[in-house]
Amino acid sequence: MNRTDESARLRLADAMDGRRKELRLRWEEIAERAEISGTHLRRIRRGESGFTDLVEVRLEEALLWSPGSIKAVLGGGEPTPAASRLEILAHTTQTGHGLDTPTVKELQAEIDALMGGLPEWRRRRLEKLIAEEEAELEHLRRSRLKRWKEVIEDQRGQSDLS
Repeated sequence: MNRTDESARLRLADAMDGRRKELRLRWEEIAERAEISGTHLRRIRRGESGFTDLVEVRLEEALLWSPGSIKAVLGGGEPTPAASRLEILAHTTQTGHGLDTPTVKELQAEIDALMGGLPEWRRRRLEKLIAEEEAELEHLRRSRLKRWKEVIEDQRGQSDLS
């Protein structure tokens, strides 16, 4: 985001604040859902910091907006609330409310179908973002498994002492 475009920054800040209120969330919850710090989110809202494509996608997911909503707002348009099962997956998996959670296989089929209709450059960009997200999730999964291994080893050590 260009930090010098004050009117675009104000439109984005107002749209984000309105959506946050609609969803009845605190800024801390938006930052957590977008996997960014509260400070970074505040700097984005104030126009003091730009953001990457990945952060843009995560903010749209956190605010339950359709992809491209932030660009629309910055361009003078309106954000589009998420409507499909795929678009609200982040919300349903975090809150446990709403739709039945689709399987990974079902989601992959939906993504593949949607990606087929995109221009090549956009498809490559999204595939890169998806690959980055998958790498982060794999790292998180490994970290959690290591912690569980340590917990189990501690439990076994304690039962050996009994």
